[in-house]
Amino acid sequence: MTAYVKENGIWKKSNLSSVKVNGEWKKTNKGFVKVDGAWKRFYSSANSIVDLGTSSVTDFEVTEEIVNYNSDVYNLGEMWRAHTWTSNATFNIETSVYPWYVLIAGSGGKGGPDIGNGGGGGGSFIGLIPPEYLSEGEMDITVGSNIASEIMINGVNLKANIGGTGGGGLTGSPGGGGSTTGSLPELTARRGGTGGRSIAGGGAAGFHSMISGVDIGYCGGGGAGGRNQESDWYGPLGPGGPGQDGGGSGGAGGNGNNQIGYPGGSGARGGGGGGAGIYNNTGGSSSGIIIISYRIEEA
Repeated sequence: MTAYVKENGIWKKSNLSSVKVNGEWKKTNKGFVKVDGAWKRFYSSANSIVDLGTSSVTDFEVTEEIVNYNSDVYNLGEMWRAHTWTSNATFNIETSVYPWYVLIAGSGGKGGPDIGNGGGGGGSFIGLIPPEYLSEGEMDITVGSNIASEIMINGVNLKANIGGTGGGGLTGSPGGGGSTTGSLPELTARRGGTGGRSIAGGGAAGFHSMISGVDIGYCGGGGAGGRNQESDWYGPLGPGGPGQDGGGSGGAGGNGNNQIGYPGGSGARGGGGGGAGIYNNTGGSSSGIIIISYRIEEA
């Protein structure tokens, strides 16, 4: 936030980055003035979220790799903080003065029963939004396993829907990718990947982001269902294929070495679940994910 001070009758720009205290320059984090007997904030050096332990928090320094990945968001040497939620939460935006980088991904679908097909990946939104879109105050989000991920931004309810469940048997179909509801021009909306086939490999590759400081895959398709026994009907049977780049692990426990009926693995970061083993119920779905990232210190 930019502030102005009057010098020799002329208003000049000042970033208030430092003040002198007892002869020593110190970094300024926030500035307050008293108005009608109440202290009101007029300056802040960074965004901030107060969270009651429901998110995982990661601080990271922006490296050249991160800058190369998305130069429109990051500058080399900046310090950023990422809050990651995989379950319902309420949190408070304490300060909002700079853009926020957000990722919203719906839960992946479940794998199908028997020699089932993989579930579809959840829908997603990602992008950089201005500070006024996430105004200061309390916010509720919905996110978790087997549900859509929802958040209200700038008065728009954004919903990243869950991926479809994979069908069972040789004639079943892979689960379709989850769609999205609501839109903002600043956010890119994507449909999740389709789940993998029961006798083939994993589902469609997911998308990627550096929003948390590391390269993460999200919204992939699910893994294929595994065939884990031999018979005249099914022929030689093997493990299900793994989901790709955020999709679920596939097949009979993900490796084909477990007993008949062992479910396929769950997806990760919005990917679909793997297909189940023969005569088993559906494999588990993955959790959705919401990440809000913001700069906490300039380079």
